[in-house]
Amino acid sequence: MDIAKTRIQELFEKVTSSIFGRPVNFAPLEEELGKLKKGGKLTLSHLEHIADPKIWPFSQWYLWPPGEYLEKILHKTDGVFKTLGRKQNFISFHDKFDEEYEEEEKKIFDVLFNIFKHIELVSIILRFIDSDNYGIYSPPVACYLNTPRGYTYDEEFLNYTRELRNYGSIYKIEKVAYVDMFMWALSMTEKPCLKNLREEIWDYFHKDIQMKRKKRNSKQLLGEIIGKPSLMQAKSYYELEAYDTATKWAGVAFLSTLKEKCKKYHINRKFYQGSCKVHKPNSEIIEELCNRLGKKPEKLKRVLQLRNLSAHESYNFSKEDVDFMITTIEEFQKW
Repeated sequence: MDIAKTRIQELFEKVTSSIFGRPVNFAPLEEELGKLKKGGKLTLSHLEHIADPKIWPFSQWYLWPPGEYLEKILHKTDGVFKTLGRKQNFISFHDKFDEEYEEEEKKIFDVLFNIFKHIELVSIILRFIDSDNYGIYSPPVACYLNTPRGYTYDEEFLNYTRELRNYGSIYKIEKVAYVDMFMWALSMTEKPCLKNLREEIWDYFHKDIQMKRKKRNSKQLLGEIIGKPSLMQAKSYYELEAYDTATKWAGVAFLSTLKEKCKKYHINRKFYQGSCKVHKPNSEIIEELCNRLGKKPEKLKRVLQLRNLSAHESYNFSKEDVDFMITTIEEFQKW
């Protein structure tokens, strides 16, 4: 039994029962739409099933384009989703596969966005076809997590999705769809009728902060951590003496900063190997960046090493490790 899935589904059903009067279970939609990863096109029947009021109150927020229009254009989705079937789970490999499949993701998004014209509708379709890697774009969750806006809709969607993947990787939630369900349930606890669930959600979400939480209630702690920039989250967990989690958030901040500096200083992070474009190892990128700026690479390489170690549960990070990472990343961000 997948304990995380079961627990998140329980929390999600409690919240949906309180709001809609009955629990919501998306499993039937995941089972049907997931078949498209093997090939085929999206059909009106698929869309009707997604909008089935017996499953969830879709029509309360969303509306598909007219059926006559869709019948003429849905053929453009034929075979598009087979790429999703070839992907591994982003939760386990989020730093690598975000990069490797970003262009393919944009292509899939563009096909769907050109048909449906709304980021939320595109996200709903992707969430049910590939629950491993996508969640529903939801304004309450985007607001709660403070996800970065984008200059384009595909950039905004990928920013949102990447943030969900970061949370899933750090808190070991297996699927992006579960992270989305969890965060939506958490955002709904702002409603007065659901505030009693905040303690329960906090207990599930943070199992390693029992000592410090006695000094502050769960609402204060959640407000200090959830939705803050990754380096601020690392600092918060550092203060709570949750060094493993702090290191993971520092790692997210480090890779994000490295990507930003490569863009700023025109460092190409890819190269051709034969006819294929592949990514340079981060250690080589650090060398190239530091050489260009006349900086020493040793500290950044040590941060990268600690970030890579954070993927292994057996490694116990010290206060000094986290302090070094945070201090070095703060300096790095000023370059």
